[in-house]
Amino acid sequence: MSWTITSDVVWPKESSCPIIKHGLIYLIHCGAGLRSIWRIVLDDITERKLTEEALQKSKERFFKIFHKSPSFMLMTAFEDGTIVEVNDAYCQLTGYARQELMGRTAVELGIIDQMDRLEGNRLLEKNGSFQNKEERRWTKAGHERYVLLSAETINLDGQRYIISMGLDITERKLAEDELRQNRNLLAEAENMAGVGAWSWDIQDDVWSFSENWLKIHGCSEPPRTTEDLLPIAHPEDQRKIREAFRNSLAEKTRYDIEHRIVRQDNGEIRHIQGIGDVETNTAGEPVRMFGVSMDVTWQRRNQQALEQARAAAERANRAKSDFLAMMSHEIRTPMNSILGMLRLALSGDLPGKQKERIQVARDSAESLLWLLNDILDLSRVEAGRFTLNEKEFRIRHLLNNICREIEVQASEKNIKHYLSVGQDLPTVLHGDPYRLKRILYNLLSNAIKFTDRGWVSLEAERVDTRPGSENDGFMITTVLFTIKDTGKGIDPDQLESIFDSYYQAVHDSLSPEQGTGLGLAICKNLSKMMGGSIWAESEPGQGSFFYVQLPFKTDGQIMEEPESVNDDASWPDSSPLNILLVEDQKMNQVFTVDLLSSYGHQVTVAENGQEALDTLARSSFDLVLMDIRMPVMDGIETTMRIRSADPLLMNPDIPVIGLSAHTVTDQEMQRFQYAGFSNYVVKPVSFEKLFTAIEEVLKKDHQE
Repeated sequence: MSWTITSDVVWPKESSCPIIKHGLIYLIHCGAGLRSIWRIVLDDITERKLTEEALQKSKERFFKIFHKSPSFMLMTAFEDGTIVEVNDAYCQLTGYARQELMGRTAVELGIIDQMDRLEGNRLLEKNGSFQNKEERRWTKAGHERYVLLSAETINLDGQRYIISMGLDITERKLAEDELRQNRNLLAEAENMAGVGAWSWDIQDDVWSFSENWLKIHGCSEPPRTTEDLLPIAHPEDQRKIREAFRNSLAEKTRYDIEHRIVRQDNGEIRHIQGIGDVETNTAGEPVRMFGVSMDVTWQRRNQQALEQARAAAERANRAKSDFLAMMSHEIRTPMNSILGMLRLALSGDLPGKQKERIQVARDSAESLLWLLNDILDLSRVEAGRFTLNEKEFRIRHLLNNICREIEVQASEKNIKHYLSVGQDLPTVLHGDPYRLKRILYNLLSNAIKFTDRGWVSLEAERVDTRPGSENDGFMITTVLFTIKDTGKGIDPDQLESIFDSYYQAVHDSLSPEQGTGLGLAICKNLSKMMGGSIWAESEPGQGSFFYVQLPFKTDGQIMEEPESVNDDASWPDSSPLNILLVEDQKMNQVFTVDLLSSYGHQVTVAENGQEALDTLARSSFDLVLMDIRMPVMDGIETTMRIRSADPLLMNPDIPVIGLSAHTVTDQEMQRFQYAGFSNYVVKPVSFEKLFTAIEEVLKKDHQE
């Protein structure tokens, strides 16, 4: 018989034999009969015990790490996937409590798809493990989550298990998807807009480009360095591009340049708009540039086509204006004589019927003249040749002159006219007096035309005064001009259209008030050019109010001047003058001499500029009336020679009034001033315009 006893065997300390910590004691009975022999056999199992203890501690450490790991972990049976152990992170991922998971399978709970489980097992069967496999999981609430999973198989207590560990990458996955979607949208937007993105690492001289940039430039492979990139640019633009980049880096400002490229695939020349910004480090040094390149070839070609079309239109407008100017000269020359003679005839004693016929002829001639003026003015506005000629002028003086010029027209219809100027309106304004006069004269003439009885008035008042720009020191005064009449009025539904070109509020072609429909359109264009506006108020049978609001520069000073004039005003008496008329047309000579002589002036006629110079050298005159276009020597050259003449030969300061047979443009006005004209009058020469011009130059000459 035998016994096996497991025991710790400790030998006495004085023994030289080794001490057995752990062992097996075998008691074996040997012998027969009455005599027994016992033999003790000792087996050292220390290593095994140490291994078992180490294994136990390892398991304890493993499960401690297992449960404390921030990554989710679970242990499942390899064969059927039964969950053996999970940590808190896995519970948090799936939304299940630990007790709900133990003994169940992830497939059964709907956490994992059966196909994904089988695919994982196949990899584990083949390789024993896998790393960073992206899979999907579903929570208890049915929400989809993305995980990055690693797994391997282990044997434990004779059983085969799968240890899985992973990270919840749902947020990263969504961010990546959003980034990918944004990149796709950006690429689509680049493609639709014809834009390609680029970036440049300045320190390493490395360039990066979007796919659309490569497409725009026809590149199969992206350039990597600046030297690779430059040959894509058109040879004539490479220097310009280098300088633009250099300036942008030096000044840390935006790179913005248009240049040409040569496409690398087909050699086509395209126009590119390049825009980029500079990125700096904490020391303020440029480290990177990024931007876009836009294909603007289509826009450039359209722009060139538009410029060509615009140039052609401008040439056509200039040709039209030149033609009209020539026709104006040809029409005004005989019209000057016709109107002059008709007015002279009406100033004499005529039988009633004969006077009526001459009045009809004069009115028809004046209507033709108004039509000519309107067409010419509108033509110049459309051609862009109508520019402002700003200078200082006395507003009350200008308004008085306008009323004096329309006096004859008003008196012929027995219509009173009034002028009222606000007391707080500055004396001197800075603007274009010629355009202002044109606007107000047109409106007053219209008011008289459409008024059969009663009165018309012109009022001027200050609306406000505000500071101007800091550079010129002027104030800006807004002035409201109001033209009132007691005429027929205008239908309300026509008020918005009366300022359109060729629109006529009166549609009866036989009406004496029928016009061309251009006058108010010109007033609107001029008002807009002067920075102002024009509008009207009216009711049928109640008269009309026309308003013109314009800004003027001013010093704000107010000096006392005459404030109003009425229909009792008359031309001031003047002493007889000795006048030299320089005119090559016989008809104009006869009319002008007759007109001036009827007021007591003495007139000498010269037929060209050279003859005028000879006459001035022989005789003394108070005033020269100078035609602009003449044979031998024109009026401009003649006036310049008068101004530069030796005072011993002739008076170089004699007042010279130009007589122009066509509407004076801004450039011509400057030429007249440069040549030395004191004033000018546009033919046909009327009593009012001529005597107003004479009065102005003589008054100015007297003051000087």
